Amino acid sequence: MPTPSNQVIETAVAPHVVGRDVATDTLFSMPTIDPASGRFSGPMPPANGGVVAFVGEFAGAVIKPEQGGELSMRLDSITPGQWSTTACCAVGSEGFTTNYFLTLKSPTDSFKVTAPINTSYNFPGPDLVADSSFFPALTVDPEVAQKYEGNPPFVLSAFGAVQVPSPGVNGGWGMGCFAGDITALVGSTVALAQCPYNGSRWFNGPSPQQNETMADPNGGNCIPNAGGSTTTLAATGTCDLTAFNNAGQLTGVDVISQAREYAYFNGQWRNMPWWTGTVHRGADYNVYWGAGGVIDSVVDVSHNVVVPFSGAMGSTWGVLNGTNPGVAGGYDGQAAVLTMVDIGCVEPIKSAFSPGMDQRIPCEGGTAALENTAVLSDVALFKDVPENAQTAAVSGQGFIIYVVGDVFLMQMTALPAEGAVWALRTYAGAITGGKGPGSGDTGQPYRFTPAVNPFTAVGATVKVEFGVVNQVTATTTNDLSQVHTVPDPYYVQSAYEASTDQKLLKFVGLPEKAIIRIYSVSGVLVRLLEHDASQYASTSQSQGSEFDWDLRNRNNQVVASGVYFYHIESGDARRVGRFTVVNFAQ
Repeated sequence: MPTPSNQVIETAVAPHVVGRDVATDTLFSMPTIDPASGRFSGPMPPANGGVVAFVGEFAGAVIKPEQGGELSMRLDSITPGQWSTTACCAVGSEGFTTNYFLTLKSPTDSFKVTAPINTSYNFPGPDLVADSSFFPALTVDPEVAQKYEGNPPFVLSAFGAVQVPSPGVNGGWGMGCFAGDITALVGSTVALAQCPYNGSRWFNGPSPQQNETMADPNGGNCIPNAGGSTTTLAATGTCDLTAFNNAGQLTGVDVISQAREYAYFNGQWRNMPWWTGTVHRGADYNVYWGAGGVIDSVVDVSHNVVVPFSGAMGSTWGVLNGTNPGVAGGYDGQAAVLTMVDIGCVEPIKSAFSPGMDQRIPCEGGTAALENTAVLSDVALFKDVPENAQTAAVSGQGFIIYVVGDVFLMQMTALPAEGAVWALRTYAGAITGGKGPGSGDTGQPYRFTPAVNPFTAVGATVKVEFGVVNQVTATTTNDLSQVHTVPDPYYVQSAYEASTDQKLLKFVGLPEKAIIRIYSVSGVLVRLLEHDASQYASTSQSQGSEFDWDLRNRNNQVVASGVYFYHIESGDARRVGRFTVVNFAQ
């Protein structure tokens, strides 16, 4: 309802993303992309896909200034699920619910909740799904609650929401290019040839002290589904897959290969981003190396949280080595030779989503648990369909590293030295244009369009600090200048009336308390009305800044047609106005 003209309600809201007690949203803003080189200017900012707020816009009217405080939502953990689709792709596309485990806090209490999201992917996207958890946030002062007909204790509600964009713009860019998600995001028609150069990129860290140095960091990619083939993609000759280097550069690393669905791999590799998209996010990560191939820690710089290590894939990190028992005779059928598809023997893919990547190659070595130590062993790079891994020739030595939804095969001759720092940059959004050895020059400059960055950083907190000014000031002449009548002229009846035998004209823009005197054009007092909006009772004619007049005089007779004057008195302020009535005699 409209508030009185002399009631001041101001709400100051300061949202933050906080990691380890540091507000990270004040550290990084959205970087630009160099149109010639495809390098980002700096780190990715923290998520904007986590929201915590009061329900509705009524809070400012009922919160007292001394009740200011904060609301917060902390992400405790994630059980990754899978996007489902009814558009195609029956194998492995039934969908599994993603559960985000949250701690919601108000100034007086905290609540552990689960936000289950059953993600439905209807390409072209980019679809955005969300789940909201409501919680009691603040008990309103009994005096204020009664003013608005609330029975003490009256409690304001708040909500915490997690938003997740489609996998086609959140890590699954090969699928997003082919399926049209990138076209939907950038808001224009984008040909397949315009969006191959998407992907995460590595560079010598740490971030943000260091930045990308490689031009065309994803240049090894090729055009998704070039030639329309689903099995012999590279046979079209549009993409040279012999180098396999498509995800930046690191000192001492010969090949960094990130499998792109509908490009390097076909078959059911498209199911990978359908579930990694539920944990993936835009962020900069630092990987800190210890002695003997041990990774001491992985830190999400954008959210200032330590990424947890896990033997399974999720909002976590881990290393898959060729020496892992699960790789021996694993997904690719080659004992002790590590190929990209061996990641299919790691949970949760092995149990929940297999045979989603390919039905024909079992994990003969059992489950492969990720490790925190890298070991060099034989690796093989291959292209087209996953079963080609069975005959892929050894190309060198290396290991696979998994970081929060991204999978990379690293080929090198020596492990990183103790104290080395690798930096990884990934994003939610889409890159169009660019050039590289894979598909050549698109003829367009690099352009970056961000999507909603999902709140998947375990350990991070979305915090909203709020303060309120809620007071009734002395009425001024300026307050009364807002007063007028509706409708004007009043003609027979108004839209406010329920039937033809009822009359209703409104005085609007009133202060909290006022006396309204209505005079005829000859100066005769027609009616005196007392407006008091200190109580917002639904049974009262006086509601906030409005007062309803039934067009009857002091003798309870409907007034005649004519011009009338009103005199408003409120405190020391006065105002005179006029209105017209065109009426039928009763």
